[in-house]
Amino acid sequence: MPEAAEPKKEEEAKADKPAEPESAAPSGEAKPAEAAPEGSPNETSLPSAEADRGVSAEQVNQVGKVAAKQVFFVDKQEIYKQYISAGKDVAIRPFSRHHRVEISAKEEREVVRDYVKDDAAIGELWSALQEKRLLVVTGEPEQGKTTAAIYLSYRLRAEEQSRFSGSYLVHPLERSVKIIFDDIIENKDEFGGRMLFFRDAFAQGNRDVSDFFTRLDRHLVERMSKSLRNNDMFLLFTADSPAGDLKRKLSGLGIEQELPPLGEDLLMEGLEFKLAQFPAQTGVSAEELESILDAAKKRDLIQRLRTMPRIVQFVDNYLLKLKDGLDFKLAIDRIDNLKGWFLTELADDFDSWCFALCLGLCQCLPLAPGVPWFEFEAFRKAMSFCLAKELKPGGRRGAGLREAISEEYLLARCRAEVYKDPNNGVDCVRFSNERYPEMLWRVFLGSNRRILNLLLPQLTRMAQLADPAVRQRAAQILGRVGEMDPLRITFGLMGDWIRSDDRRQQATVGSLYQGVLASKNSRYRNDCLRELSSLSEEEDKPELWTAIAAYRQIGEFDLPLAMGKFRQIAERKLVEPIDNTRRLDKILNRIENVVKDHKLDAIDSMALAAYHTILREIADRVYNQEGPILFAIQYAIVSLCLALDPLDVLGALEEWITSAEPALGGLAALIFLQENGIAEELERRRVEIPRPGDDTDARDQSCNPLVISIASSHNSVRRMARFLESMFGIFSSFFPPRSRQYLRKSFLFHLKAWAKDSSEVDVCRSAIEQLFAELLASSNRELSDQLFSYLRADSDFAPKDGELSQFAKAVFKRNLGAAARRIV
Repeated sequence: MPEAAEPKKEEEAKADKPAEPESAAPSGEAKPAEAAPEGSPNETSLPSAEADRGVSAEQVNQVGKVAAKQVFFVDKQEIYKQYISAGKDVAIRPFSRHHRVEISAKEEREVVRDYVKDDAAIGELWSALQEKRLLVVTGEPEQGKTTAAIYLSYRLRAEEQSRFSGSYLVHPLERSVKIIFDDIIENKDEFGGRMLFFRDAFAQGNRDVSDFFTRLDRHLVERMSKSLRNNDMFLLFTADSPAGDLKRKLSGLGIEQELPPLGEDLLMEGLEFKLAQFPAQTGVSAEELESILDAAKKRDLIQRLRTMPRIVQFVDNYLLKLKDGLDFKLAIDRIDNLKGWFLTELADDFDSWCFALCLGLCQCLPLAPGVPWFEFEAFRKAMSFCLAKELKPGGRRGAGLREAISEEYLLARCRAEVYKDPNNGVDCVRFSNERYPEMLWRVFLGSNRRILNLLLPQLTRMAQLADPAVRQRAAQILGRVGEMDPLRITFGLMGDWIRSDDRRQQATVGSLYQGVLASKNSRYRNDCLRELSSLSEEEDKPELWTAIAAYRQIGEFDLPLAMGKFRQIAERKLVEPIDNTRRLDKILNRIENVVKDHKLDAIDSMALAAYHTILREIADRVYNQEGPILFAIQYAIVSLCLALDPLDVLGALEEWITSAEPALGGLAALIFLQENGIAEELERRRVEIPRPGDDTDARDQSCNPLVISIASSHNSVRRMARFLESMFGIFSSFFPPRSRQYLRKSFLFHLKAWAKDSSEVDVCRSAIEQLFAELLASSNRELSDQLFSYLRADSDFAPKDGELSQFAKAVFKRNLGAAARRIV
């Protein structure tokens, strides 16, 4: 057994535990001692299997002894899992009703009432939308794209009354949201008579949104337009003007329309309309307004601000301040000049200044959607307390009791907003303009070094707290702040955390590096990456473990870099031991002496546990002292599968399998199939899939994230089939006969688990049926024969009235040619 699996003395075992253990494992992750996954050989499941299947107590106990050898290692793994994954929950979520908001007729009327439009430009948008039913509206930031889209919805409601039911607004989708546009377009029951409006479609870097446009061609656009027309549907996307190839492609397909800037005459019309409403809202007379903002200043305002959203912001926030003596040109400058706004205007109110400072620091990563409100409050209170002691501000200037008991004042002053996270319903806070966080970081690092220096001790303490969310965000902030002095801040913290002997603290280096990668300073990023690369070449386990955990966090931003480093470590530490495959048969002889005489095929739950145990034994014995490194890489890849699209990670792992080094492919097969490997870990997770329609009381369906990923498109099914073919091929050619049979058994058991898991969700069941059909038609005859025999003979697939029997029939129906050849 590896070092990590050997029992320690009681004192050593206690010392190895984190100083501040977290209260729970990551959401969705079962602790072995509390809720072992189905099929685990524990006290609850094995007697049940004995009673149901007629297995003797002696047989059960023999298998249990094999599994008992793993107990200590499994307990250690729970610590290491949180260490590698940084305690993160499953991130992947399917697109659902929670991601869309209905635009009411009242909201449309309010927008239209205040809308100053370019009739010619809007006419072109209307014609393009009617013709294609699929439209991308592009333009510069704050050009009025969202308002134009809502106006189009208003016009559709007015002119298509009998067939149009209104529009759904979809805010920018995060990378973790899975969306299948083909399914949406064909779903007349839920989306018929609707326009789906995807605002700022590319803002959060959602992979499925990008892929949707990447694969479009003229034939596909025509087919989609026909389907949309048949279902009385419209798809509308807005985006900042795309660059290069994407813009040329969209324009060539006839689905992109650029919204031009409003002319000065229209901007003046909009300004006058806004000013006409101002007296009723504020009590300022029209004569006073004219004295504050004369004709010359109006022209200057329009020429300087150029868009209606900026002009409206100026009127709402600065017009009355002009009356109080604020310089006109300085007020205009504060609309876009965040440095002047943050350092001068907000500095008059300490609470507002601290609010904006903290929100800017917390939104330290690119594509950061926002910050959970209670997490943000923890940072705001700590930072305000810290800075109040140092800066000694003179009370709440400009903020009274009303402002103190409500966040509305702070949100308005800080140009921020609160919203519901559609994935989990949590209240979050963010800047109203997504460009502000990065603009403010330039201010922080250029003009607030003293303030950041004062906050360093507080942020360092917060990066050592037990709460994983606070710890990770504090480390991310420190990673960006470290640009000021990498040697003392970034590298200093790395050294301290590596030497801490606290697995969680060592793992926090990964979050530190997420902040590093968010920096715009290329020299800083490259220097830090070189330092981490050197760390990954160390032989000492704390340094190597820390590097693996850090690359796992980096993988969320740069998957090829992370998987490339895992491969280098695997080649250096793990390939040579597994290459000596002759040892495996000797190992298996000893293992088979324990489990011989068992009819493992008859007991699915116990059999799968036994196969996993055997594979774990193989890995442990082959790698000996390198077992912990094997597990670290294995779970880092598992964790990336949970945070990203699993098929993207498996695609990178497939490169190991198809490499010129067969032993590396054998390692990849073990990582996927063995105990706590990718397949088993993903099967333990459940992702809720809201049922179609708006019935929020209906019980949601659920599935595991790998099956959801497979079901995301026809191409995803083919990608998974290709990966499984490659993996089956490598363990059939690389491993000796005895170990090969266990790998095959585990392989088939996982396929059955996916078939069972997909039964609740029609689209998932259909995808897994197609996956089986693809494997039956595989050019690897050994694979197709094994699967065909399994479907025909297995005790679950064979009964005529069983649920999986219907599944098998559907598979054969999808691949009649392949099935017929085998029957003959």
